[in-house]
Amino acid sequence: MKEIPIQNIYYLLCYAWDKLEERDLVAVNAQKFKDLPNLFARVLVSGLRFLFKRGLDRSYRSSVEEYRGIKGKLQLMESIKRNSLAMARAYCAYDELTHNVLQNQLLKATIHQLLHYPKLDERNHDLLRPLYQSFHDVDDIRITSHDFSKVVLHRNNSFYKFLLNVARLLHENLLIDETRGEWIFRDFVRDEEKMAALFEKFIYNFYRHEVGNRYTVASEYITWQAVPVGNSSLDFLPKMKTDVTLTDATRKLVIDAKYYKDAMVSRYDQEKFRSAHFFQVHAYVSNLLNDANAGRVVEGVLLYPTVTADFDQTFRVRGQTISFRTIDLRKPWHELESDLLNRIIR
Repeated sequence: MKEIPIQNIYYLLCYAWDKLEERDLVAVNAQKFKDLPNLFARVLVSGLRFLFKRGLDRSYRSSVEEYRGIKGKLQLMESIKRNSLAMARAYCAYDELTHNVLQNQLLKATIHQLLHYPKLDERNHDLLRPLYQSFHDVDDIRITSHDFSKVVLHRNNSFYKFLLNVARLLHENLLIDETRGEWIFRDFVRDEEKMAALFEKFIYNFYRHEVGNRYTVASEYITWQAVPVGNSSLDFLPKMKTDVTLTDATRKLVIDAKYYKDAMVSRYDQEKFRSAHFFQVHAYVSNLLNDANAGRVVEGVLLYPTVTADFDQTFRVRGQTISFRTIDLRKPWHELESDLLNRIIR
């Protein structure tokens, strides 16, 4: 697959993360970025400036220290054990409001990684350095992917979610080259499994945001229109869950997002659509033709990113409409957006 523009990857991520308000932290269409780390560096600069202006998140942390006198709750056994009382001192437990919390530690560690990235633009380096220094009261930590799931977010610190998504992506893809001792960025766009998950979330959230006023947008389980015979049970049948379903009073459109390097397979020197994909959507559409959807036209679309060429093929199968369509992720964003709205769900 040819290279997807950096700006488009950023928009895909913003939709997939369901963070559209934050996507305009950086005017990505008005600037040139040589790679994603430099774009994310500028996103972090804008986001952190906002955080520092508003005030970094703080939380109470419990500490136990030896004091002259009493502070907080006396730890009597510890004080006796260490003979502190004889020296007019005592071990005390107390809660302290501090910026030294995990979410700030993760952001500081991410800036540290970027500052050691050899391809970081000089401008980004100059912007990040003072922000790193502003975390002077936050510990330097070695982070793991598991750390991101331990952060507790709520309404008052929800803005952190977007920046932590950026930080996690950088953590998982900005790696140290052991042979050269340098940080390198692994191009996750070439990871078909990760891009498949991203593509699916992007398509779902794009339609939820952009056509949610016209359609009910959902990812729904479909019930098999089957009757078990004898001791048989429907529990043994595979689950059917759509990637995206758009429903209004007259239409139900099932979109199955398929991020494949090769949408077709070659058989006897002739290219054909993947049969498993066709049968999957055919099963979805067939089992949606029920009383709940009486009066609606039910259609299925298999949606692929463009690889070598665009295609738009539609078939009628026993009164059901199933289409194979592509979306070109390499197009300028406004054209890509128009295609998703006007060509895919026309």
